[in-house]
Amino acid sequence: MANTSYVGVGPADRDPTVSDNSVTTAKIQDNAVTGAKIAMTSDAAGDILTYTGTDYARLPIGAVGRVLKVASGGTAVEWATDTAGTGDVVGPGSATDDALARFDTTTGKLIQNSTATLSDAGTLTATAFSGPITGAVTGNVTGNIDGTVGATTPSTVVATQVDITAQGDLRLQDTTGGEYVAIQAPTAVTSWTLTLPTNDGTASQFLQTDGAGVSTWATVITDTSGAWTSGTSTTGKALVMGF
Repeated sequence: MANTSYVGVGPADRDPTVSDNSVTTAKIQDNAVTGAKIAMTSDAAGDILTYTGTDYARLPIGAVGRVLKVASGGTAVEWATDTAGTGDVVGPGSATDDALARFDTTTGKLIQNSTATLSDAGTLTATAFSGPITGAVTGNVTGNIDGTVGATTPSTVVATQVDITAQGDLRLQDTTGGEYVAIQAPTAVTSWTLTLPTNDGTASQFLQTDGAGVSTWATVITDTSGAWTSGTSTTGKALVMGF
């Protein structure tokens, strides 16, 4: 005969108490526990269940636009205002070392390399500069300077060569500005260099050249000997005529 006996459960055993950790995960059917079996007190859509270190607690959903971050203590999470910038920024797959980044297109979302570089030592290198430079510039300038140097305060420009092209003027202004003394080259000339004397000479001297571009100060000599032949002084001196 088949065994038809069974174990009876008395009224006192119909609502047994389950102690902590007495039900192992092996005894729980997969996917058997749903949200309907979990309550965090005042549940609302979007709530998050977090562990406090001793128990699980409810973190209500944050306000629109807020982000979830680790709290200052480093053991909990909290909602916070998003401080990051807006828009998607896309950079190149590879970049030139030290190249300054520049925005491309009006959206400001694409970053590209530039030909300007800034070294780790702070050296800025570029092929051209446009616009005013208001700070101090030290070091060598190998390109062209198109603008005013020292517009508001006296400045010193040091260079090994200054080229003024197209028969332009070298203008030396007076103290008030606007009035000047200018020097310019002839319309057409074969290049030559004038080397000035080593000092400023003495009163009444004149500047003379040796025919090779070297100039010196010379004194006008008055011949009082009266010895002249065919308009030439017998002593080889200059003729000074007085009236």
